[in-house]
Amino acid sequence: TIAETAHSILEEAQTDPQQRVSFRELESLIGRLGWVSEVMIAGRARLRRLRSCLWHSSTARRAFLRVQLSAGAIEDLQWWDQQCTNSTSAWWSPFWPQDKPACCRIYSDASGTTGFGLTFNDHIIQGTWHPHAKPASSAAAELLPVLVALHLLPPEADGQVVLVTTDNLGNVFSINKGSCSAADAFEVLFDIFELAAKRRMYLIGDWIPREFNTFCDFISKHYLGSSLAGQPPSPGIIIHKKATPPFPPDELRRRLLSPTAAHALPGS
Repeated sequence: TIAETAHSILEEAQTDPQQRVSFRELESLIGRLGWVSEVMIAGRARLRRLRSCLWHSSTARRAFLRVQLSAGAIEDLQWWDQQCTNSTSAWWSPFWPQDKPACCRIYSDASGTTGFGLTFNDHIIQGTWHPHAKPASSAAAELLPVLVALHLLPPEADGQVVLVTTDNLGNVFSINKGSCSAADAFEVLFDIFELAAKRRMYLIGDWIPREFNTFCDFISKHYLGSSLAGQPPSPGIIIHKKATPPFPPDELRRRLLSPTAAHALPGS
């Protein structure tokens, strides 16, 4: 069984001084766990570091190779060993996604130089990057508001489907496949799936054109103060509860897409 194979490979790694295991057995296990991850919350993110061990091994005579596992890969293998032997684990998906409607839709966007904006229910959240702690990659910047949203969603969202709506196609792929190439972005993605698993949420990435995500695009660049002008007093997260957009979507779209009035505010 998968549980027996995972446990066997884990024991092999723990007893080997260099933490090496059979390439062929690890490759087979990863292939089988790929199917299990379809119904295991955070499962796909827990395969990334195991796959990396295969990718960095020599391509010659792989059937006879022994692959050295990283500390992260062993941690993930221990996680799989625990979950595959526990059929009542909280990490299993509570349902098939098509069985329930989405309880919430998150809209998000990020600006590499300013911060991010996201909305859900009747909340508008703005975040600003610290001048000396900006995300190293755009992928990480796009994923950070999703992590913030999962922390802020009310308890009623636990155990439900959450649609993560964004105009960044790479962000959608990362959420749906549980992996991404940028190292800093994967750290954020890993935390997203860990939190989603603890709250028993099933995340689905949903892409929309930029023209339909203009409000989040706007608030990722402009601070919504009392006068709809200025900048946040300090880096951090600002939450506007039960807020409404400051102007109609058509007017917002015109201001964002116009090269001469991209930063103009109503009444300015």
